[in-house]
Formats: sequence, structure tokens, C-alpha cells
Amino acid sequence: MKTPATALHPGSRLMLASTVPRGVAPERESLAGGLSSELLTWANLVTAARLAAGLAAFGAFYLGSWEGWLFIGLAIYWAGDILDGWLARRLKQETLLGAQFDILADRMLICLFYLGYLTVHPDRAPAVLLFLFEFAVLDHFLSNQFLRWPILSPNYFYLVDRQTWLWLWSTPAKALNTGLVTVLLIALPCRWPAMVATIALISVRLWCVRRTLLLSARASQDGVHSARNRESEADGYDPADCGVPVCSPVSRRQVSGVASASVSLAS
Repeated sequence: MKTPATALHPGSRLMLASTVPRGVAPERESLAGGLSSELLTWANLVTAARLAAGLAAFGAFYLGSWEGWLFIGLAIYWAGDILDGWLARRLKQETLLGAQFDILADRMLICLFYLGYLTVHPDRAPAVLLFLFEFAVLDHFLSNQFLRWPILSPNYFYLVDRQTWLWLWSTPAKALNTGLVTVLLIALPCRWPAMVATIALISVRLWCVRRTLLLSARASQDGVHSARNRESEADGYDPADCGVPVCSPVSRRQVSGVASASVSLAS
């Protein structure tokens, strides 16, 4: 069962879990129950544990200056990021809170790694600062755009727009986002390959920012038109007729079709 992108408008009312496909956010039955089910999950526990362990490793580096702690913290970040996502999907514990917690934990750990890395390798500052702008600013902004639609995380953005999802949150795209620049910085003596890769990532994300904002604006406009048409039909009025009653059910459907076509062409 697939949900068409046109059905997912920003601000749409969340649907019941039994009636939604995978990846679409269900409606909470109650405030207390919803908070408990979103917070108390194994996936969130792993996210919290990797955040605590990563902070401990980076803290050990800042206290003792042994560079190995940086890479231990980076390994904890990568391993924990894979594990909490796998657990969330495997145990069907994907939640809005968990997705946001994961996004914040990623940014905190990566920023701590690179700030520590800069103290040991200050010559890599241009590449590192460019990457932090890409990851902690642009990618962070884009990763939270899923909240505009009733989906559970960026992993399901293909329900909204497959092209944006392919560039940002498909498995290869996510691996390239953090892995490519880090490997280039660590493995190569020259910083220019990492800078070129980072500039490419920034370009992709700027394009995706524009595309995502346009998608949101267009979907919001379509949602307003649809809501107005439904209200007008319920009241027995044609939205294209300036308030003139439509008495016949057949003529109401016919005129509604013309009005919908006009709205579609105008948008």
C-alpha cells in the first residue's frame, strides 16, 4: 500500500495507525500515552547511550589530548547511528520524537569530533568549517523538513518527493554525507579533495532547500483549495460561482469538477 505524494499536505491531520502505510505518522490516542510511546523505545535508548558514550570519548580527548579518543567517539557515533535506526525499523518503534532526537545527537557528536580534530590539525580548518556549515546548518534544516508532512522521519520523504529523498536520504546519499568528507580528510594529506566534495554537498543541499520550500508552499496552497471546495460543497455552494447555490446534485458534481480543473491549472 502506497501513499501518493499529493495526499500528504503540510499540517495534514495525522491518521490512525491501523489505516496508514509504513512511514506515515499515526495519530496519538492521548497526550500521556503518545509521549510514553514516543519516548520509551529501545531505539531512543540506543540513541541516548551513543550520545552519552560519544560525549565521554570526546570529553576524554579534551581532557587528555590523545587523538585516539576522537576516533573512538566517531566510531561510537557511526555504529550507534546504524543500530538505533535498525532497531527503530525492526521493532516498529519509529517516532517523531525519536527522529528528532537522532538528528540532534548526530549534529552534536559530529561537531564535537571536528572541533577536536581542528585542535590537532588546524591546517584543515577551511574544509572542516565548510563541512560543519553543510552538515550542522543546511543538512540539519533539511532533515527537519519532514515535520511539514505527516511522515515519521526523513527516511520516508520519498512519500513526498522521491527526487529530494534520493539526493539526501537514500542509503548512498546518507553514507556520502558524513562518510565521504571524513574519509577524505583523514586519509589524504591534501585538504582540497575534501573541500571539493563539501562544496558539491553544499550545492546539492541548497538546491534541495529551494525544492523543499517550493513543495511545501505548493502543497499548502493545494490543501487550502481542497478544504475550501469541500466546505462549499457541504454548504450547497459552488466555489467558482461566488456564492450561488447549486440545487442539483448532478450539476454540483459537474461544476465542482470544472472548479477543480481550474484550480489545478492555476496552480
